[in-house]
Amino acid sequence: MNRRMIVLGVGLAALAMSATAAQAQTPPTMTDARLDVRPAVQGLTGPTSIAFLGPGDLLVLEKATGRVKHVVDGAVTSIALDLAVNSASERGLLGIALHPNFPTNPGVYLYWTCRTPGPGRNSTR
Repeated sequence: MNRRMIVLGVGLAALAMSATAAQAQTPPTMTDARLDVRPAVQGLTGPTSIAFLGPGDLLVLEKATGRVKHVVDGAVTSIALDLAVNSASERGLLGIALHPNFPTNPGVYLYWTCRTPGPGRNSTR
């Protein structure tokens, strides 16, 4: 079986470096000959999670921007959702899950920290 590990863009540690330093970074080393690492998409800002919709079709979350990006065949085709997130510390747009019966049930669930209190909440607490 030919398996692959997919890497989404540049890791968070590299985002803090200059572009030159990030380009000079040593690529990962695979210790299992049946696996290899290849970029799935470039140009993301702090990707945290992905959901596979189908072959070459995925949703990618960006922690600090609050954007859910739709990626098809390695290229961002659209911003599916743009949320106002509180991305301080370990907050932000952090997780995604598809409904177990996806795509029959098109439910997509997100784990994120809202920038302001949600509807119906008492903001004085």
